[in-house]
Amino acid sequence: MALPQEKKGLSPSQEFPPSSSPLKRAFSVFRFILFFALMGALVLLTAPIEKLPSVVYPWIFVAGGIIVLFIILIFFYFLMAPKSVKLSSSFELETTATLMGGIAFAVGVVFYAGRPAILGLGLLLIAIYAYTVFRVIKDTLNAQEENEAVRRQYGQLLKIDREKSDFITVTSHQLRTPLSAIRWALDGAQQAPELTDETRETIKNGLDNISRLTKVVDDMFKAQELENQGQAPLKKEPLNFTSLIEEAITGAQSLVREKNVALTFNRSDRELLGFGDREKLKSAIKIVIDNAIRYSPNGTVVVSLRTEGNRANIRVEDSGIGITKEESALIFTRFFRGKNALLVQPDGSGIGLYTARNIIERHGGEINFFSQPGRGTIFIISLPLA
Repeated sequence: MALPQEKKGLSPSQEFPPSSSPLKRAFSVFRFILFFALMGALVLLTAPIEKLPSVVYPWIFVAGGIIVLFIILIFFYFLMAPKSVKLSSSFELETTATLMGGIAFAVGVVFYAGRPAILGLGLLLIAIYAYTVFRVIKDTLNAQEENEAVRRQYGQLLKIDREKSDFITVTSHQLRTPLSAIRWALDGAQQAPELTDETRETIKNGLDNISRLTKVVDDMFKAQELENQGQAPLKKEPLNFTSLIEEAITGAQSLVREKNVALTFNRSDRELLGFGDREKLKSAIKIVIDNAIRYSPNGTVVVSLRTEGNRANIRVEDSGIGITKEESALIFTRFFRGKNALLVQPDGSGIGLYTARNIIERHGGEINFFSQPGRGTIFIISLPLA
């Protein structure tokens, strides 16, 4: 059996798509220039430049040249910087424009203040404004650093999840061969005529344990296979829901005898047809029926098939241990097993209902349940009709 191929994907540092494209950067720069131009126009309209002493003019030109140069540098930096540059996606250009324009406006107003009180108030307002903008910039950069840390952690978690999935898949493959060899060896040994009854019983117990372990390994492999397949296309073949349920019940007869369960099937009055992957749907239905039987020892299980609108409803009702309210939200979680379930069936895998729901939902269906601890559970599978 071929081993699973290695998954190809992004490295952890690349899992998050870049949040800033060149087009978005160009638009941000355009907003910056427009915003700054409006701020500058406001300063020119409110500050009487013609009243300034002539000695101040050179300094105005120097400051203006620095601002223009700064704008040009910002334009090329944000337009041409690599996508991974942090400021290109987290630092607001409008913040820079507000800082520069606001200070220029405030300085212009204060410069023309005729009284010391107004001058002092203006300087105080500039200090408050500058501090506020500083805090905005600092908080923005801190948030960016936190987002970067989360992005790295998310990438690491994805890597761990891939490694875990690969481990489960490879382990399932590797365990199947030795388990099959042990089963064949025990089957052969059990046929020896010279065995005592005690030895034969010991071999039988070994075979039973091998069967349970094989089922756990198979369940793990199937669950991982479902995850690996993702949204791979399903077979679309005509199917008869009555026949599917009958085949699932036939496959559960050995479990029915083992648990001493009275199993009843109430068929629909008419033929109910659908489309889907026959084997996968039969497997999902059988999982639900098997669960009802397994957790209702010496009890009853009733399977019913009915229609509701354009959907087929498969109802599986048992008189078993039930599901507690606290565990209801986790019942379809992979590898989860309730406390009562562990007492009745300690060697289960906790994968069955996870697999069943995955298959049913991929066929456009739903699976829900109602339960009372100690009084039983009702599972309802709803699937679209043809």
